[in-house]
Amino acid sequence: MIDLLLENAVLPLADGAADAVAIRDGKIAAVGQGADLRRELSPRRRLDLEGRALLPGFNDAHIHVWKVGHLLTSLVDLRDATSLGELQTRLASRSDATKAWLLARGVNELKLADGRLPTRDELDTWFPDRPVWITRVCNHVGLANSAAMRAAGIDNATDSPAGGEVRRDAAGQLTGVFTENAMRLVADRVPPPSSDDLRAMVRAANQKLLGLGVTAFTDPGVDDHLLAVYQAMDDAGELVGRFNVMRLAPEEASSEVMAEWAPPTVSGFLRIDTAKLFMDGGLSGATAALSVPYRHADTRGVLRYECDEYATLCRKADAAGYRVATHVIGDRAITTALDAFEALPRIAKRARFEHFGLPTSADLLRTTRLRIGVATQAIFLPELGANFRQYLPEDFPITPYPIRAMVDAGLTVALSTDAPVVVDERPLAGVAAAARRLSGDGAPIGPHEAITVREGLHAYTAAGAQLSGDADRFGAIAPGQLADLVVLDRSPLTTPLEELADIEVKMTLVGGEVVYES
Repeated sequence: MIDLLLENAVLPLADGAADAVAIRDGKIAAVGQGADLRRELSPRRRLDLEGRALLPGFNDAHIHVWKVGHLLTSLVDLRDATSLGELQTRLASRSDATKAWLLARGVNELKLADGRLPTRDELDTWFPDRPVWITRVCNHVGLANSAAMRAAGIDNATDSPAGGEVRRDAAGQLTGVFTENAMRLVADRVPPPSSDDLRAMVRAANQKLLGLGVTAFTDPGVDDHLLAVYQAMDDAGELVGRFNVMRLAPEEASSEVMAEWAPPTVSGFLRIDTAKLFMDGGLSGATAALSVPYRHADTRGVLRYECDEYATLCRKADAAGYRVATHVIGDRAITTALDAFEALPRIAKRARFEHFGLPTSADLLRTTRLRIGVATQAIFLPELGANFRQYLPEDFPITPYPIRAMVDAGLTVALSTDAPVVVDERPLAGVAAAARRLSGDGAPIGPHEAITVREGLHAYTAAGAQLSGDADRFGAIAPGQLADLVVLDRSPLTTPLEELADIEVKMTLVGGEVVYES
């Protein structure tokens, strides 16, 4: 006897002629022909999918769940603002008579008709007394008005910290722009959200993403406060889907805080066993660490650690029982991390790289040899491709996000969004981006690095589970796997590429229970 039989389905990723999936106790009991499974297993309930496509639930292997929820609840969303005037209007719409901090996220200068970020003087004119803190779309650059800097105790005597920059103009005056570690000078003075606020953010994002067919999420970098919220939600049965939550590692190599971490834990819905480090910044904002200077920006980006400092942190995470995940985008950052892992091969086998935007061919081979997995973002190409063209030198030898080369090198490659860095959180938009390789204006970005739709679907399902250590639990339609599934209105394998992102999610199941239906 089985609980549910999903029949008359198209299974694009299954072997053979199967058209049905049997579910018992939240897991897949059998995959086969509907007539055979009906006869052999006596289902209590049957659901006719009427020829729709049935796939493993999508796995967003790098998505800041609570930050997605922050934009759904209280944070001002500037990601699709097209002018400074519109930006001002959106900020003003959330303004009030209080002197509380006004927080916003997502501004991208290349989406603004003005072609630049707002200046400190403009922010001061709009909000002379209220502290304003805006993070750029990449979340590696922040903008503060004078009131925010006063509240944070920042003045012209404030120095740039290691791994970040407090930017000044030609006269040495503060511009209100802070990058990487320097952002902490302001951000640490912003009143943090309460536990109830964070809970609401996670819940809002969870529900939205279930509607997109996402049943597994890696939240890459949470502090102790948010970690406690996740644990409380897990204890209360409030998490719907499989959450892999990475703990933020300390910024200083000398820190001993990881020795005090509780041991890694894995429950049915929550995994906590990975430490998150940042080696550099973002490519779209010219803070990723390059081997050569950026075009139109007098910098090679920010390298947060030297090789020995990074290796020290990796050893400390490992000693605490945690795996290591590292934000690496620029070629210089990737090379530095790999240099450290050459002396740490055992730790490398349990490690993963986040983004992996500009690897050299030699570093691709080293990553494969060291058996480091990769969570990357093809969706950056249509959303941030114009920024890549703006900042990368014309003769830069590496194609951004060379996913074909990653796959061909034998890497485990998971696709993801890094939302809310991007607006489009739909998994199939990410698959389409990996197969089409077009910027937002339709210009090709390394078309030779395209992968197939089938490869993209694998990267958005099974590969994510492999990276998190969950391949034996979910990520495939096979007996013994958790029945975390998505029903689509048609098969991605037979849909034209230009229509792929518009395939509709009709149903999402977690543990065999319907959690979304349209």
